[in-house]
Formats: sequence, C-alpha cells, structure tokens
Amino acid sequence: MGKNKEDFNTVLSLLNDWYGHERAGLEITAYCPETKWVGDEAERILKKTVSPDISDGIRIREGWKSIAGAQIAAISLPLNLQSKILTVEVKHSVWMRELNGPVKNTLIKKINKFAGKEVCKDIRCVPAGRSFK
Repeated sequence: MGKNKEDFNTVLSLLNDWYGHERAGLEITAYCPETKWVGDEAERILKKTVSPDISDGIRIREGWKSIAGAQIAAISLPLNLQSKILTVEVKHSVWMRELNGPVKNTLIKKINKFAGKEVCKDIRCVPAGRSFK
C-alpha cells in the first residue's frame, strides 16, 4: 500500500492546490478504484476456495425454509451435502420416518429445482444433536 498511498497523497495534494480543499475531496474520487461490494468479493473468493458440494450445501441451508416449507424447516436442519447426499438433522423420530417416506422424493426435487441443477440424489436423516436448542 505504500506506493499507492504515496501516489494518492500526491494526486490529492495537486488537486488541493488546483481546486481547493473542498472540491479536491470530490475530484479525488475520479482517481480511486471502482467500489466493490464485500458480498461480491466474498462470493468470488469462496468460488475459488470452496468445493461445489460445500457451496451448494450452504445455499440449501440458507434457503431451507423456502425449499422445505415452514413446518418441515421448523423440525429439521440441513447439515451437510456430500456426494449428492444431503444429511438432514431432524428433531424427532416420528418426523424422521415422515421425511424418509414419500416426502423425501418431493424434497429432493425441490432441492434440485432450488439449486438449478442436480445437487441431491438422496437425503439421509439423522437424530438432532447440538444444533437444535
């Protein structure tokens, strides 16, 4: 940053001499790099460093309520997506049986539609652990 800071200070000093202090502050923006959103930069970095399974798993977890619906989302939580198998933590054994029934295929279809590609072929339900309070 040393060289860039020196260049910045030199340009700012010249603009101060030319325009005066107030106007120089406005004019310096023309010499600054384009603004970038932190979220966009974080997404760019994650795409380079995180496996597709992990990034797809994060997106599924974030959108779980819209994928599964409020009732199922209230009793379950996606934990991990690995080799197209989504591990879902479930609060109660009765719900585990329910989610392993016909609901499972519906959820798989909704997950893949949400992702825009086939990211899930199966769902593995596990009993709730520390994630639920």
